[in-house]
Amino acid sequence: MSLFEEVSGQDSQRARQPDLAAVAAYVVAAFIHLTTLAVAVLGGWLVVATWPSPVGIVIGLLVIALAVQMRPRFPKLPAGSRVLRRAEAPTLYGLLDRVSNALGGRPLDAIVVDQHFNASAGWVGLRQRRVLTLGLPLWNVLSPAERLALLGHEIGHFVNGDLRRGLVVGTALNAVGELHLLLRQAADMRGDEILGGFTFLVRVPLRLLSMLPATLLITLALLTLRAGQRAEYLADALAVRLASSQASAGVLRATMLGPGCMRALTFAAQRSRDTGGIWQVEREFVAGIPRTELERLARVAERESLRVDATHPPTHLRLRFAGARESEAAELVLDPAESRMIDRELAAAYSEIAAKVRIDLLSA
Repeated sequence: MSLFEEVSGQDSQRARQPDLAAVAAYVVAAFIHLTTLAVAVLGGWLVVATWPSPVGIVIGLLVIALAVQMRPRFPKLPAGSRVLRRAEAPTLYGLLDRVSNALGGRPLDAIVVDQHFNASAGWVGLRQRRVLTLGLPLWNVLSPAERLALLGHEIGHFVNGDLRRGLVVGTALNAVGELHLLLRQAADMRGDEILGGFTFLVRVPLRLLSMLPATLLITLALLTLRAGQRAEYLADALAVRLASSQASAGVLRATMLGPGCMRALTFAAQRSRDTGGIWQVEREFVAGIPRTELERLARVAERESLRVDATHPPTHLRLRFAGARESEAAELVLDPAESRMIDRELAAAYSEIAAKVRIDLLSA
């Protein structure tokens, strides 16, 4: 049975009991963490056992350094992130508190806004702070009901048991990803001037060594693929429950307009320095899209095939999934006045993100 059929017949919006792939993912993640601990212990033992031999101490310290690179990685906010504080956006935080309460989750710790046509939610740092990242280009074109559905979907990831964002598997994915990147970058560093013809003696072992974390990363990604796509469907179900089927489908259709919206923003940023004006241009662009173009994009989405490495289910299946729950009534309502109040709270952020769009344009 396909995943779409499975989740369509599932009443609960929370993840079911772990299947064999999920158990295997936990086993692989535990192996990664235990290996890291073993490498750290080995490095410490080498330092103590060979003391005061300089060679043994250096080898032990190198092994400890490797363990440090293999340590569990907790996601961090990107440098220069625009973080909204509660005092700066009390209406938006109040809405998010209501959404979290309705879905059975805890209040968010922070909101980050950026210049991408996207939104995401996740844990950051050792304290596992809950953070929502809100792309203002996407938020700008959504209706009040669609904004509520978007928040319901993203906060739904905190309550639906998303395996990829969990403490055990999530940190293992980040750890092996960082280690693989480090080894590949070290292997690709230019050292011809120093090592001369012996460069390959360093690069070849490093590239071979980088294959181990790459293999573990691919293994974990494949094991969590089905669970991750199920989590997306369940987050959609929570969005429907919270804001209605129509609003949830509206968000999904809006995501198909991302490339065009970003081109409209970039075009506006080229022609004007009015940071507020470019957001109006984007809204007018979306309002002016003919129904035939929307239907064409829907047909394109329906022709999408499920890739092995796809982190999200095909959009047309998610639209069908939302439509199948059409009878569910919205639990919350975001009225237009409150939505406009949120936009007023975001006015400074809109200006800053518009400036970032212009900077990205100039750097490109």
